[in-house]
Amino acid sequence: MPRACLLFEETINSALLSVSREMASTSAFKPVDIPLHIALVGSLHVYSEDAVREMLRQPHPPAVGSFIKWEIVPWAKQLRAIVQLDEAIVKSLEAALPKGKAWAAHYVVLGSVEAIDESQYEAFLAAVQRTLPLDGTTTFTQAPPRLEYHNEKTPSQKKKEPQPALQPSTSAKALAKRQQKELLRQQKEMLRQQKALARGETPNLAPKLSREQRRAFFALQENGRTIRKLVSKHAANHAARAAAHRAAVVQRARLRGMEVPRLS
Repeated sequence: MPRACLLFEETINSALLSVSREMASTSAFKPVDIPLHIALVGSLHVYSEDAVREMLRQPHPPAVGSFIKWEIVPWAKQLRAIVQLDEAIVKSLEAALPKGKAWAAHYVVLGSVEAIDESQYEAFLAAVQRTLPLDGTTTFTQAPPRLEYHNEKTPSQKKKEPQPALQPSTSAKALAKRQQKELLRQQKEMLRQQKALARGETPNLAPKLSREQRRAFFALQENGRTIRKLVSKHAANHAARAAAHRAAVVQRARLRGMEVPRLS
């Protein structure tokens, strides 16, 4: 987020950097790789960078403040030095950049504690306090203030930054079309098997039939055998009835002295 910041004079800056170096040498603390600063006014994206820098070069009241305490912010995984700042410098910047928003709290981010276990935060803070005690008595005054334009993303912005979407090898539409074709192929294969059974054939199973399809095929095959048995039995019964009928007709004709008719 583009913002107007307050940089420190060399004495304060060196003291804070020495804390960062000390904690980095004795723990998994990772110092920031940007100049130490206090954010004053943000949401300056509505202005060009040149316009903001020009406003920051204008005369502003002295920056007066004090360091209150050390603090770890769990959600941001940051070590911060909390600062109480006189409002004059902030109000001056708000008047110069009316579309911006004053920072809700003032602090200096020294680095990241992401690699440090949360159960060790209390001990870590105690070690930081021993290295550079902060209790509100350490003050600073800058006249004129060292103001700078800064545009690095905040932790919340980094978390909200969208991740690149994974591009599927095939689109959902192509996948659905391929599945539809496979289903149609399977339906045609089942129809072919049924026609073969109706002709009394025993066709080879297609190699790509699934287990469920093979079960269905064998069930159809068994049903075909049953149907053929029933048809054969029905035909035999019909033939027997026809023979009995022919014999009866011939016998009646002979009894009456009639010519025996020819029955097809």
